Amino acid sequence: MRSAILLPILVLLPAVLGGCDQYGYRYKPVGDSTFYDPVSADYRETEKTLDVLVDTRGRRLDRIRIARSDGTLVDPTGMDYPPFVSRIIGGTAVPIEGPERADGPTVAHFDKKAIGPKPWAVHAEVRGLPAVLFQMGG
Repeated sequence: MRSAILLPILVLLPAVLGGCDQYGYRYKPVGDSTFYDPVSADYRETEKTLDVLVDTRGRRLDRIRIARSDGTLVDPTGMDYPPFVSRIIGGTAVPIEGPERADGPTVAHFDKKAIGPKPWAVHAEVRGLPAVLFQMGG
């Protein structure tokens, strides 16, 4: 009986303490590592497009580009921003509204012909953070 209770706890504990990003994205910024990475990313491919999904932890994604093998930077053909909502940050008698935060990931759409084949070097600029580089599809 004791092992029947203990086993589910041991299985779920790594997931709870794992410290992964909110959406389960595979890519973290390349380069200097910090205590925690404030952004993460992933992608999904179709026949003609590459969609790069960026979890900014509520910050605004200001710019994103992909570097071609010749060094040329390619801008996305479109961006889908999540809704930005105010968060309640505290207060005892009166709630205090915090700054607006992105309520979900930002998605950048790229034309696969324009960016070339895998792997992709994705340059992202998130408001209030240093620029980051993701190596995707390698």
